Amino acid sequence: MSKLNEKKAFCYKHWIPAVIVFITGYSIYFFISDNRKSSRWTYEDGQVIINQCLKDAGEMTSNYPKLTESYCRCSMVKIRNKFSKDEYIEIVALSSKDQSKLLFPVFEDCLNDYKKKIEEIRRHSPIGAISP
Repeated sequence: MSKLNEKKAFCYKHWIPAVIVFITGYSIYFFISDNRKSSRWTYEDGQVIINQCLKDAGEMTSNYPKLTESYCRCSMVKIRNKFSKDEYIEIVALSSKDQSKLLFPVFEDCLNDYKKKIEEIRRHSPIGAISP
């Protein structure tokens, strides 16, 4: 595979984490909105976001478990720091396009760091080998 094709394949494969938070948001909407006893974020809310993110990451979680968990945790923290629980519930009820506009800027640093670390691992690993 040429360098250009490898880079395209890598970029295509690794845009998935950006979508994870949006899918995760939709997936956890029901749990968090059902758990509205408090409008404050709970530890359990954060764990649901992280666990769903890891599940939605699929192969990325298998190939890079520590990095993916770090990405999911970073994204969750950024979201919790930026939005109240009620605001987040409203956001995840929006279309994916509107969620993207609101959420992507919040966790973009997490995603960029994640991609940079994966690229570094791939650059230092033998071809075909995947390091966690």
